Amino acid sequence: MGRRQSGLTLIEALVLLALIGILVAVASLALRPLQSPVDTATALLEGFLRQARLNAIASTSACRVSPGASNRLVAATASSCSATTWSAVSSMNLTLPTGVSMSPSSWVVCFSSRGVSGNNVIVTLQHPSNGSRKVEVLVGGTTRVLP
Repeated sequence: MGRRQSGLTLIEALVLLALIGILVAVASLALRPLQSPVDTATALLEGFLRQARLNAIASTSACRVSPGASNRLVAATASSCSATTWSAVSSMNLTLPTGVSMSPSSWVVCFSSRGVSGNNVIVTLQHPSNGSRKVEVLVGGTTRVLP
């Protein structure tokens, strides 16, 4: 008589791997709310500024970003950064996560049609229980998170 070998068949191993994958995915989604609101706001701010810069380049017009409130950003376009009349871009606005605020409360970043910012701006994002982060917009138009 043949000796019966113990172990898993290929199908059993694949089913087991699929179940482990599903459990890991569910666990990672459940832990997502534990991320810091300041980290989320930092990523959102950087993404919004990049979007504004790309909008200026794509439309060959200036795009200005400024706070609409202590937790909200708005964008507007004009023919150049020195224009006196600006048109709001209704599709471009950002509300930061609950509890996160920006300082200073009045600043402006204007990206020219070539995507260049006219000035350096440092924005501090703050949350009462999660600390703060600083995001700098460089003259060249890129952003970086300061330590």
